Amino acid sequence: MLQNKSIAIITARGGSKRIPRKNIKLLSGKPAVAWVVEASLNSGLFDQVVISTEDAEIAKVACEFGAKRPFIRPQELSDDHTGTLPVLRHAIRNVGQEYETCCCLYGTSVFVTPELLIEGKRLLCSESDYERSAEAVMCAVQFEHPPQRGFYISNDRCRFVNLNDFNSRTQDLQAIYHDVGLFYWFNTKALIDETKRSLADFDVAPLVIPRSAVVDIDTEEDWIEAEKIFKTGIRD
Repeated sequence: MLQNKSIAIITARGGSKRIPRKNIKLLSGKPAVAWVVEASLNSGLFDQVVISTEDAEIAKVACEFGAKRPFIRPQELSDDHTGTLPVLRHAIRNVGQEYETCCCLYGTSVFVTPELLIEGKRLLCSESDYERSAEAVMCAVQFEHPPQRGFYISNDRCRFVNLNDFNSRTQDLQAIYHDVGLFYWFNTKALIDETKRSLADFDVAPLVIPRSAVVDIDTEEDWIEAEKIFKTGIRD
C-alpha cells in the first residue's frame, strides 16, 4: 500500500504576522521551508513535492531545495482566516487528482523526518482483519498535565472544568492528546469531499510522538525553542 501515488503539499503563505517571513527565516543556517522540502524528498514517498504559496520569494527558496511550483495560490486563499482544507483542495485541483494519498506539511514543520512521514503513511494505509484504513493521520502528543484537572478563572475565582476529575488521582485519568501541526496524511478521495468541513469530520488515526520531538512554531518564543533544539538536541 505504501507504493500508491502520493503527493506532498507544503503550505507556506507570505503574510505571517507573529514571526514575519518565518517560512524562509534561517534556522540552523537553512531556510525553515528547506528542512521540510528535504525531509519530504528524502522519505522517498512522493511522486511530487509541491509548494503552495502566493509569495514569489518563498516559492523560489522552496524550489531551490527541490520542490515544484505548478500553480500560484490565489490571494483569497492566503489570508489569516483561510483554513488548511481549502488550500489543499485548491492544490489537488491544480495538480490533478490521480494521487491516491496526500500529505500536508507547513513551511515551518522543521522537525519532520523521513521516518515519521513513512510511519504516518503506514498508518493511513494499514488494513487488516482487525484494522481498517483511515481517512487521515495526524501527529499527536499527550498533554503534559491532564486537562481534566483544569479550571477557568472567572471573577477572580477558579471554576473547575470537572470537579470529579479534579479530585481524581492524575494516574487514574484517561490520557488526552492534542494535535501538534507537524503533518497530516489524507486519503485524497476523502480530502476532496466538500462535505468535510474540518479535520474532525474525517476518520483520523493518531501518530503519537514524544513532546520532545516537535515544537509547533507560532511565536518568537517557539522559534527560540526550536533553535535551541537544533543546536543542542535538548528541550526545556
